[in-house]
Amino acid sequence: MLRTFVILAFCLYWIVARTSPGNETTVEGVASGEEGAAEAPRRAEVAIAFAGGGFRAFAINVGLTAGVLAVRADNSTAPTFVDTKFLVRFDTISTNSGSTWFWAQLAYSDRFQTTLERMAASPKNAAAEFKRSWMDDWVAVGEANEKRRAATGEARRPGMPEELAKEGGDLALGQAITELSFFWRRGLSWNDFVHLLLKTTTGVDSLHVLGDPVPSWLEGKVWLSVHSVVTGTPSKEARLSTSFGQAARYHDSLAERYGDALPVYLPAKHSIVFGSGASAVAPYPYFAPSSMATHGRSLNYRGTNMFGARRWDEQSAPLEQLGASVEAASGALPISGVAAASSAVAGGVCLSSSASSITDALSSQLTPWAALALPGGSMFSAGTSCHLDLEDKGVSRGRLRICARSGVAGVVDGGYTEGSGVAQAVASGAGEVVAVVNDLVSISGLFQRRSGSSETLGIPRLHLPIFAEWYGESLFEDAQHLWIPEGSEFLKQFMVATVRGTTIKNDLFGVEAGRNVTLRVVYVKTDLQIGMLSDYARYGGLAQEIELCMLSKANAEVMAGWFLRYV
Repeated sequence: MLRTFVILAFCLYWIVARTSPGNETTVEGVASGEEGAAEAPRRAEVAIAFAGGGFRAFAINVGLTAGVLAVRADNSTAPTFVDTKFLVRFDTISTNSGSTWFWAQLAYSDRFQTTLERMAASPKNAAAEFKRSWMDDWVAVGEANEKRRAATGEARRPGMPEELAKEGGDLALGQAITELSFFWRRGLSWNDFVHLLLKTTTGVDSLHVLGDPVPSWLEGKVWLSVHSVVTGTPSKEARLSTSFGQAARYHDSLAERYGDALPVYLPAKHSIVFGSGASAVAPYPYFAPSSMATHGRSLNYRGTNMFGARRWDEQSAPLEQLGASVEAASGALPISGVAAASSAVAGGVCLSSSASSITDALSSQLTPWAALALPGGSMFSAGTSCHLDLEDKGVSRGRLRICARSGVAGVVDGGYTEGSGVAQAVASGAGEVVAVVNDLVSISGLFQRRSGSSETLGIPRLHLPIFAEWYGESLFEDAQHLWIPEGSEFLKQFMVATVRGTTIKNDLFGVEAGRNVTLRVVYVKTDLQIGMLSDYARYGGLAQEIELCMLSKANAEVMAGWFLRYV
């Protein structure tokens, strides 16, 4: 039975992660009413956006960062962040999913910065350094669990899925199951998973908050951690809790007027001026003011018990008020909670009864819950508590009312609305964005395209373009391809290109029409996947291959003429 559940969970994670963004739902006219808030006090100019992609995105960012440090260093300059003036020309950094993991550690962990500087100083030993300083600590989580089972005799039972995988010669699958069984067998949440990742590898724990001190080279820059808030519609409500004979669900109150034409997610972002302190207010709105359509838009909660014989209805505060609450407490938000929201790739399961049945069977929660109305330090923990009270104690009027008054909602991967981080950077004012991506699907979602709605296992993903141009090969006519060194096993393609687009009105992100935006695309392709079925040792190998590619004399012209000019 356990083997079946683990395999089902892997399938769910794989399918959701592989599904390209695509719901063609638009709300042109839906959000054309009153403006919901004052104009943002800041405006970005030049931004860099790092797309999602789990451990794959994380490893690519590691390799690119070490490569930039190494290339910019010379006989008189050490390969350090300060001496190389890393990202000096950017005022805004926008991240999603695995890239948010990366920046949560780079910004707040001296230990992680040192690891990257050591990788830059010794490129041929970069993989070994990454393994020793980062990956070994993460893999040890699974190994510790394996030792525990060995001590109790559990590991010697035939048929354990990880043992079967290893005995069958698939070390990567066995390693992944070993590690993730630590997560699933204890009924932990996605918040727990990300907290464990950050704390184990770099010491960034639940006490670290967005306003904490950062290195001098980051001070004053703005970080946008993009994600999506699950809002639901009457026909596709978000499931806060479901069990035998009872349920608690919610949906966007605006859907009462517009029905299923309304998207089931709202784009959102946590923002902070690096180093601004725990009392800092967000520099940008949590929700785009233009997405608030009409004042009073809220979440409608519905609870039932005794197979529907008892029913209660509650309503949250207006969404614009909930967003303001999040903004006011930005500096006090726990970093691990912010990273969990941005990376919850399977968080959309709360919209699907078929997908939720898998996670229910595993006693795991892949949707992070946030109490948007509560102070920053307690937002994620209070949201989780509201959810667990419904699960453990049952659905009642009182518990449903607490959830509604707390503004509890699912906060999930930015990829459900736009996975590259570019849209939020453009919405914040940037006219030039360097986009670091590990697949071109995330770029295609910014443009017009023929592929429309996408829904897998009842979980939708939205296509919310911000540019008027159609996506196609013509966008990359001036692309330059770096030479891949012989013997590279994991790095398949390294491309840079300049793409120009004209914005269209997108009220959900808050993008106005008619702006000319320049995208500098950095595309790194690998066969390694987001992290579930690949041998973790390979990510260090990928990072080293990226760094060596950037240092190759064959690529010196592209590096000097394009990469170092723009990055």
